[in-house]
Order: sequence, then C-alpha cells, then structure tokens
Amino acid sequence: MDILREKERWLSITTEEQGNIKKFCNPKWPQLKSALSFWVNNALMSNQNIDGHILKMKAQFFANNLHIDDFNQSNASAPSAESLENDRIILQQLLRPYRPEDIWNANETDLFWKMEPSQTLARSKVAEHKK
Repeated sequence: MDILREKERWLSITTEEQGNIKKFCNPKWPQLKSALSFWVNNALMSNQNIDGHILKMKAQFFANNLHIDDFNQSNASAPSAESLENDRIILQQLLRPYRPEDIWNANETDLFWKMEPSQTLARSKVAEHKK
C-alpha cells in the first residue's frame, strides 16, 4: 500500500501544510444540537420512525423556541432509485474493459485516517453501513 510505504512523508507534514486538512468543528448552535439530540434519542427509544422531513420540522421548532434567527436547513436527501440505477449502469460501462481483480474500492476514510469521525444519528451499530 502506497500510504504505508510513504508513511515518513505523511508523518512529517508541517503545521502550515495542515491548513487544508479537514477538522471537526463545534456546532454553530450547541443548544439546538443538544435539544435535537435529546429529542432524537427519545424518539429512537420509543421506536418512532424519523425521516428527514420530521427532523427538519423539529430542528426548525427548536430553533424558533431558542430564538435562533439565522437558522437555515439543508435539503439533503438520498438519491432516487432511478438515479441510483442510472449511476450503476454508467459505472458498469466504465468498468467493463477491466478484469474484476483489477478493480479496487478506494474509500475516502483511507485518505483522512487522522480525521475525527463525523457525528451521526445512529445510536448503535448499523449493520453493513458506514457511519
């Protein structure tokens, strides 16, 4: 593996070079994060289903009650089944000229091995999923 072969290079990165390295940032509104986390924990313990719409509504509710005026929500969502199927077909066409043993999965966690983990709604191990 190239990273291990070049470990001295990676370990010798200076402080100036670390400027572009991603780091965990504290939340902009810790009270909102705490309230939403508490609500999510209670909802999960009572076996309630939480989807993006409900989570956004609760976040806005807590932001309003905490008098947070500059709170904006993102519209992140999972890709549609049709989009995934189209992407799968494109990927299969791109990989067709290669033998299966020549195809490797290069995952971003290998590139950010020193980065702290991001936060997630998962409160227990989720089988076959990355956090």
